[in-house]
Amino acid sequence: MATVAKVLTKVFGSRNERLLKRFHRIVDQINELEPKIQQMSDEQLRARTQQMREEIAAKKIRINDVIPEAMAIIRESMDRHIGIREIFNPEQNFNPDKLDWFNQQHIARLAPEDLAVRVRGSFEVAALWDDRYLSDRRPWFFAVLELLKPRARRIGDFAYLLEPVTAVDSTLSVDFVHQRAIVEGQEVALGPIESKLLYLLMKGAGRPQSNAHLLGRIWPNQEVFEDTLRVHVHRLRRKIEPRPEIPRYVVTERGIGYSFPVPKARHGSPA
Repeated sequence: MATVAKVLTKVFGSRNERLLKRFHRIVDQINELEPKIQQMSDEQLRARTQQMREEIAAKKIRINDVIPEAMAIIRESMDRHIGIREIFNPEQNFNPDKLDWFNQQHIARLAPEDLAVRVRGSFEVAALWDDRYLSDRRPWFFAVLELLKPRARRIGDFAYLLEPVTAVDSTLSVDFVHQRAIVEGQEVALGPIESKLLYLLMKGAGRPQSNAHLLGRIWPNQEVFEDTLRVHVHRLRRKIEPRPEIPRYVVTERGIGYSFPVPKARHGSPA
């Protein structure tokens, strides 16, 4: 039996080899679509991805049929927003500060589920995200994430970097790249934890964020309790709230956690 298995493997290749060949074919298809995708405007890309979503929902096409085009659109979106493919090109003088500070950790250490959450923003910008990617563990999706790992040391949630500063209202603006807030025209430095906390709250603006969710995202590999979270909430309020005792931005949701109101004016939203 072992001899037969060896012969079959030699003829057809191992399972990993067959999967790699399949994925490389998909990569080739993505590259073939690149000239066409590059000619499309942002509006056209969004319209096309929405069309694909509707056709998939109506079962007119299968999701596997549009994987190459979907990935080509995602890659183009990432390249337009931060120039992801120029990271290691010394002639381009790529600015590493463009990368999402919240996700600057080595990809190789991330579990596929964690990496999927961190690139979710880019998929949402292209209108391609589906929560079933995580719940169903779609094999092709996680395989694509694995292919991304050797292509860049770091990867993140790129969508919010469309513009450098997020204007919340006439009083508050936030510059996540440089970890600072502009409060009534005055710059205020934010610490790493304060920046992460504010980022998460603004990203989910209008929705309560549970204490457990915030603790898990800010300290993913540490055992940290709600008292520590409250300390950082207090510090953040002192920096960005006109009246910290009556918070306007970081609002307590009793029995749940905290929320951030939907900004009246948004430029370069982190969502």
